[in-house]
Amino acid sequence: MDKPINVLTRRQRCACILLLTCSVPAAFAARLDGPDAQAVVEKNDPVELWEVRNGATLTLRPGGQATNTTPNRAAITLFNGATLNAEGATVSATGRGILNNRSTMNLTGSRVTATDPGDTGRFAEYTSGVALHILGGTSSVTGSVLDGERHAIAIASDRVSTLDYTSTLDIAGSQLISGSGSAIYVGNPETAIPETHITLRDGTTVIAGNGNLLEVHDNARAFLTVANSDITGNIIVEDTAHAEVNLQNQAILRGRMQGVQSVSVGDSASWIINGDSSIGQLSNNGTVAFSDGAAGRTLTVEGNYVGNGGTLVFNSVLAGDDSLTDRLVVQGDTSGSTGVRVNNLGGSGAKTLNGIELIRVEGDSAGEFKQSGRIVAGAYDYHLARGQGANSDNWYLSNELTPVDPVDPVDPVDPVDPGPGPGPGPAPLLIVRPEGGAYAANLYAMNTLFDTSISQRTGETELTDTLTGDGHSTNLWMKHSGGHTRSTDNSGQLNTHASRYSLLLGSDLAGGLTEHGGSWRAGAFAGYGYNHGTTTSQITDHKASSQVKGYTTGVYGTWYASGSSERGLYADAVLQYSWFHNEVSGEGIAKETYNAQGVSTSFETGYVFRNALNARDAWYLQPKVKVFWSGVTPDDHREDNGSIVSTDGSDTLSTSIGARAFLKLNYANDDGIVDSFKPFIEANWIHNSRQAGVTLDGVSVSQVGTRNIAEVKAGAEGRIYNNLTVTAAIAQQSGGNDFSDTAASLGLRWSF
Repeated sequence: MDKPINVLTRRQRCACILLLTCSVPAAFAARLDGPDAQAVVEKNDPVELWEVRNGATLTLRPGGQATNTTPNRAAITLFNGATLNAEGATVSATGRGILNNRSTMNLTGSRVTATDPGDTGRFAEYTSGVALHILGGTSSVTGSVLDGERHAIAIASDRVSTLDYTSTLDIAGSQLISGSGSAIYVGNPETAIPETHITLRDGTTVIAGNGNLLEVHDNARAFLTVANSDITGNIIVEDTAHAEVNLQNQAILRGRMQGVQSVSVGDSASWIINGDSSIGQLSNNGTVAFSDGAAGRTLTVEGNYVGNGGTLVFNSVLAGDDSLTDRLVVQGDTSGSTGVRVNNLGGSGAKTLNGIELIRVEGDSAGEFKQSGRIVAGAYDYHLARGQGANSDNWYLSNELTPVDPVDPVDPVDPVDPGPGPGPGPAPLLIVRPEGGAYAANLYAMNTLFDTSISQRTGETELTDTLTGDGHSTNLWMKHSGGHTRSTDNSGQLNTHASRYSLLLGSDLAGGLTEHGGSWRAGAFAGYGYNHGTTTSQITDHKASSQVKGYTTGVYGTWYASGSSERGLYADAVLQYSWFHNEVSGEGIAKETYNAQGVSTSFETGYVFRNALNARDAWYLQPKVKVFWSGVTPDDHREDNGSIVSTDGSDTLSTSIGARAFLKLNYANDDGIVDSFKPFIEANWIHNSRQAGVTLDGVSVSQVGTRNIAEVKAGAEGRIYNNLTVTAAIAQQSGGNDFSDTAASLGLRWSF
């Protein structure tokens, strides 16, 4: 026959005390002893102090409470196989909230609070201001809060050294709060060695008063697993203690570690280091990263480092060899493969010799560390490489590439005096990143996208009937232009290809005749333009794309000394305002956006010579000179990586000197311009006072080959109807350093 279970309500416990004179120590309001002893605390039951021993079970239902105001006593004491099940309960105490001594505790949706009475004795770390004190056993905490004025949890061993004080602590979706000490404190004030296995998972958070998630003291042993939680706190282990840390399943641990024997970072887990750390072994399947915003910290692995496809993230103020940087020092061996990312914290880049040491290996350096993503500073690209010679075990960042000149084989000859020996080798190349060329391409496009000279506005050759009999101008015009530019930079490392399109719309608004037989006109225009380019490094093959989108509007005025564009002197002036939105997008780095705006003006003058072929046809020669000034200036821009980009090539003065020859063929019976056709050819020399470029943290990157440009142009203009004229042209420009530009245009003009 089964033995009846003893389940006591509060009234039944009181009856036992009065009638059976149960012996209960004065420190406890209620005591359960033995496997048959059970009690349930409901909401609104009196708040009491509990001792549960030797297999007894205490249940706290939602709203149930337990408390203790006696210093260093626990509100609930579990001893030798006892069980506590608490759901939605509140436990508060002066000293300790709950003591689990080799028993089982299950907290769900509950809160345990302990205040510190100020004890300073030998056991104060475990008994004074501790929400949960563990001396072996199993503890499960789900969706609960453990709030201790000193520690949230303290784990130790008891007096009897022959007992097993191994504890298991599983905390899920809960919060650990410590007021002045670490969140979890593990130590051994007695002779038995405590061992604890702790799991923090499923959204558990920590607020530690002294910044330490876990402290392990004396000869205690702690094994910590973090899963699916983002936890901030350091882990500090005394030399005599032992601790191992396992991060897995999207865990994030933010803090430093000291004295941890072994750290394992799983595939989707991250250890974010915020201070110097020293550990025994490190296995990296996930991410080990130094926290953002600072540099100069060191992670020391006293044993071996194993890279299982994980990633290391360093912060550096990138400049020369002595740059401030985070570092990894492995005193043992390295193995496996690890990706390396480096964040630049405002370094402007500088020449490196040996390079910036990121990783030092004092044992067998069999591991491979591979650069992951771009590493840029100022105008330069850095790369990660193994050191040379005596430094071949270490890994460095360098922005230099030393060219190796091939040596042709020679036939052996008799020994000769070697002389003084070879001279110095070739100077190392600093690796220029392609974004500099992209910025320069954008600036060149902004200065050349909107060509509003007289030939662009009204046709490659001018007509004579653009004024009515009373001297008023009657032209509406539209010009489509496109082109492709090929250029290099001043380092010779960057090649840029850019394509563009622009549309100009305008109209003559006024015009008239002058006193001495001349004529004039004035008009206004507006336009839209687009330029897209790609800059490629010949050394690294990294690419950067560039983009310009802009608008322009302006006015123009033209004067003809003879009243006709087909003979005599002419002059033309343009004043315009343009504004642009620009982008530079480097491979593997953040996209940069910036604006530019400014005023441009041009003045052109020339002379048209006419030579009649017959009564209807003639050919013309038109020498001309044009001066163009562009004040379009981009804003100074700070890149996402901290580099400062400044314009070096605005306020450009461009001078063009050339001549055009064209033939006029009339197909009507009279000498009017109905059904006319005008083929033409033109040659120009263009000189630019400055070449488009930028400075990145003081280092200049500019487009070359545009100082002096030769241009050849050809096309034709035809009158289709009495009022409609169509113009088509192609042009080719060539400069130094393989600069070239090919362009085509199509113009329409309606005269009425």
